[in-house]
Amino acid sequence: MKTRPALTVLASDRDLDYKHRGDNYDDKFEASCDIGETTLYKAGLRINSSGVTFANDKPGHKEDTDEVDEHMVESRKLVALDKLETVSMIGRGSSGQVFKARHCESNVLYAVKVVTNVFDKPRRDQLLTEIRTLYGIESEHLVGFYGAYFQDHALSIVLEFCALGSLDQLLAKLPRGDDAVPERIVAAIAMQILTGLAHLKRVRHVHRDIKPQNILVQKDGAVKLTDFGLARELSSSTSMAQTFVGTFKYMAPERVQNEPYDYKSDIWSLGLVLIECATLTFPYANARSYIDVVQSIVESPEPSLPEVDANGEPFTPEFHDFIGRCLKKEPSQRASVEELLDSPWLQLHNATSTERSVRRCATWLQQLHLVDEDASEAKESRHEDHGAKELKAKQHDEEEEIEEAIEVGEDRD
Repeated sequence: MKTRPALTVLASDRDLDYKHRGDNYDDKFEASCDIGETTLYKAGLRINSSGVTFANDKPGHKEDTDEVDEHMVESRKLVALDKLETVSMIGRGSSGQVFKARHCESNVLYAVKVVTNVFDKPRRDQLLTEIRTLYGIESEHLVGFYGAYFQDHALSIVLEFCALGSLDQLLAKLPRGDDAVPERIVAAIAMQILTGLAHLKRVRHVHRDIKPQNILVQKDGAVKLTDFGLARELSSSTSMAQTFVGTFKYMAPERVQNEPYDYKSDIWSLGLVLIECATLTFPYANARSYIDVVQSIVESPEPSLPEVDANGEPFTPEFHDFIGRCLKKEPSQRASVEELLDSPWLQLHNATSTERSVRRCATWLQQLHLVDEDASEAKESRHEDHGAKELKAKQHDEEEEIEEAIEVGEDRD
């Protein structure tokens, strides 16, 4: 029997969307992970010094042929590891390091995650799950994936570089005297996160680990989801998963209690993140241990916004309603991502388009002096160079829009 050749291309969404796949498929995928001297492989995914390959495993595809269904794959721009020059280390963990790197020809900046602890099977499984998800799903609201390489017993993953880091790092950078994130900016952030979750839902993926550390911010105001090591594919839009993984602090009640869950579990996590942005306080901040957090999630009343912000200004009724719809303990009562994208709160703040939401965040970041007005480095870190130029041209219009929104809010009071 001939071995079907692997393809150095991106599997299309349809590759990851077969109705017969579900928890059983993912369980087999996770169980099949193994490591060789020069190759990491997991089901149809293989990584070596040349990069990533993904073998088409569509049902009915003949194993004894070298032919490939060209309709099942599409190309992706990948970056050769030997074309990158290390600029600096930007992070370190127990299993490896993250470097900022510059492409020696284009000057585009990338983040390169180098994992040396690949012999830890649970960690290896998680990394390969992340690569498979990023390899098969592409969206402007998900961190860009540009290749993975296994050489010298280290796994290197090339990702989009987000200059401001994660949302929790951004919150920590807020100038002293500033009181959390203004509600209109929280709305712009929420809109971008929701759009990313909507894309994941369309391709039947639950993120399962939404938290500030897994939300990245670009200097141009773009907000992106990252860290898909725990993402799970569901077989249909109504399927339920049952695996207990993720950061328990942000877990929905049904997940903490090890009950079946679906896309709405990410909505609960989003609600907690938005409260944290608006108040700079985690809703379960008084819980001091794992047991305390679990008991609070299960037994305490549903978290809610305080009546007023740190300046004594009331949060809008629409914001209270939005958070309440996110943080229903009963999943069937919790709002869907589609319902939240159409919510009165986003409409109130005119956060109904990606372009407007990105521009609004960019203007706010510039007002805080967290980015340079010329956005030159942000331009380098993106493939779409015209985006930075367009951003610069629209700054004046956006400032007027924000001032108008503030005036409307004052009139409401």
